Amino acid sequence: MNPLARAVLRIRASTAAALTRVARAVRGDHAATGGRRVRQFAGARTDRLTADLFSGRTSGAGDQRFALTKLRNRSRTLVRDTPEAKRYCALFEENVVGHAGILLKPAALLRDGSGNPDTALNDAVLEAWERWGEAAHCSLDGTLGWVDLQQLVQRLEPMDGEYLVLLHRGRGAFGLQLQVLDPDQLDETLNVESWGASGGPWIRQGVEMDPATGRPVAYHIWDGHPSDTNRGARKRIPADRVIHGFDPWRPGATRGVPWLHAAIQSINMISGYDEATLVAARIAASAMGTIEGTADGDPGEEADAAAANDTPQEFEPGRWWKLAPGEKATMLDPKHPTTSYADFRKAHVRAIAQSGGVSYTSLSGDLEAVNYSSIRAGLLSERDRYRMLQGRLIRALHTRVYRAWLPMAQLTGALRISAQDVARAERVRWQPRGFPWVDPRADIEALRAEIRLGINSRTEAAAERGRDLEKVLEQIDAEERLAQSYGVDVSGVDLPPQVADPAETKPAKSTTTPPERGLRIS
Repeated sequence: MNPLARAVLRIRASTAAALTRVARAVRGDHAATGGRRVRQFAGARTDRLTADLFSGRTSGAGDQRFALTKLRNRSRTLVRDTPEAKRYCALFEENVVGHAGILLKPAALLRDGSGNPDTALNDAVLEAWERWGEAAHCSLDGTLGWVDLQQLVQRLEPMDGEYLVLLHRGRGAFGLQLQVLDPDQLDETLNVESWGASGGPWIRQGVEMDPATGRPVAYHIWDGHPSDTNRGARKRIPADRVIHGFDPWRPGATRGVPWLHAAIQSINMISGYDEATLVAARIAASAMGTIEGTADGDPGEEADAAAANDTPQEFEPGRWWKLAPGEKATMLDPKHPTTSYADFRKAHVRAIAQSGGVSYTSLSGDLEAVNYSSIRAGLLSERDRYRMLQGRLIRALHTRVYRAWLPMAQLTGALRISAQDVARAERVRWQPRGFPWVDPRADIEALRAEIRLGINSRTEAAAERGRDLEKVLEQIDAEERLAQSYGVDVSGVDLPPQVADPAETKPAKSTTTPPERGLRIS
């Protein structure tokens, strides 16, 4: 071997050895580093156990660019066809919005600086808002009232990952009507990123943004659904006319993804497993079997005999047939469902509930092994998530709709207030639905103790139940007035004893006369 060839072989050998040492060092091999382990996270190592774990780097919008349409379509299929996905979306409709929706509470104050509420202004705003909330005034097509629209939006977001509401100013008796759009109408295939040197638009998945700030400035929306033959034209709609609600799971994301995206495979597999188990159980219950013939005779004749044989090919429970001479019946027993079916399915439904941020008992309705402590712990965490979503819905939808409605209702005369009062009328509160106590007696006692200690208020306590304290007191006052007019005592509330001031002690009232009107709060 000539010297040049030997040199080349030495270089190859040294290079291979170096690459081997580097590979072992990346894996943290002790022997490759003289017994010293390389410092790195275990999750960042590359070995045979992590080789199939994708470690590419993409932006928030890049993650969705080629997957959004398929994710949304599959999510809708599961919601349509599987009980777990359908129940999941219903949970948010029920617990975030509820049957009455998120209620408006006007809180305008008097001009005199006293801090007292302007009752006349607040009543006028609330009365006009409730009239606008009827289907004939609220929605563009006249089919959805304000509560119906809230429920639809909150049902859409878990399934599609986002919702679109279009504001039509100058329409209807109040000057504003709403239109809920299918997220498919926002063209996710439209991507233009030539805004650099050319100064063109910056559009990601149908959302046009300001290149300097990333703030949405317009939405490119089809008139109809993209799959329809009469989908119409794609229009550029300014951002101040569009409410695009979604949970941005990463910075830079311009669209929302279905909330069950991490559980799509599991739900589909569970659905297939349920179907296969059900079919196998039905076969076992129907005593299915096979019929074997003899091996003697001409094959052609046997085929003709088999074709002419009227032996039924489907079995019915409790039915028997007479077989032809030489045939033998072999019964099939699939042994389904197996004893492990329930535990296996329960484990996967738990994983689905975890991925969706709800409790297993709420998603499955399984209360078999539930006690007070376990269901309380699960509900408290779940209800915190619902309250978080209520706040996000109020900020994204309710506040924007109200601020668009208020000046338009005043301009059309449907809301009879002066232009100077519009700014004061913007001061409102929103009252979402509350949640009932798990153990009313224990929770009420704890709440009473908190109020006595001064670490909670009656206003906050009522709000937690989805009630307005002022409205509650008005109802109690009206009840007592009505009861007093009939001479009926309705004060049979077991209140804690009070320590009376001796100077203000009064003789006890006769039990034959109606009680004094007014609620005693201690």
